[in-house]
Amino acid sequence: MMSEREPPSVAATIRRLRKNRQLSLETLAQMSGVSRSMLSQIERDATNPTVATLWRITTALGISIGEVLGTQPHGADLDVVSGNELPLIGSADGLITLRVLGPMATAGSHEWYELSASAGGKLESKAHAPGTSEHVFVTSGTLTVSSGDTRRAVKAGELVRYNADVPHSICNVSSKPASAWLTVLHF
Repeated sequence: MMSEREPPSVAATIRRLRKNRQLSLETLAQMSGVSRSMLSQIERDATNPTVATLWRITTALGISIGEVLGTQPHGADLDVVSGNELPLIGSADGLITLRVLGPMATAGSHEWYELSASAGGKLESKAHAPGTSEHVFVTSGTLTVSSGDTRRAVKAGELVRYNADVPHSICNVSSKPASAWLTVLHF
């Protein structure tokens, strides 16, 4: 147990949170805008971060500064977010909407979305980083998914997994709306 005269271990807390989220130093550096070398120094307790640097790191990790400093309990046991507070991303044609369900702290490692596709909607993506895969579980209608040169129709109740490190797309070629859950895994 920490004495009231000892400061909290910012180094150990940041290192633990980064590893729990399966983030590399490089990924956290990209997410926070704090250099990889500075993050390494902070995690080794070789330097103390400024308040601005700590704010950038904790924001990227999705926690408050108070949680790292031990002045505020870590997170809520149950966090309810209203659907209208979740960010929306649209396809170029405006016919597909992705509602961002995952926390920003996991962007670049694990992402998940609610996908709504109007008739004729098409979401085309360039190749992601090597090893990236996507998983689409269709909840209503039928979607046509392409990965590289492979193309398949996927009906409600079916799951398709595919490489996303090649050009890929999700299309609703039917005349009815379709919906799905989309998970992106970056490795």
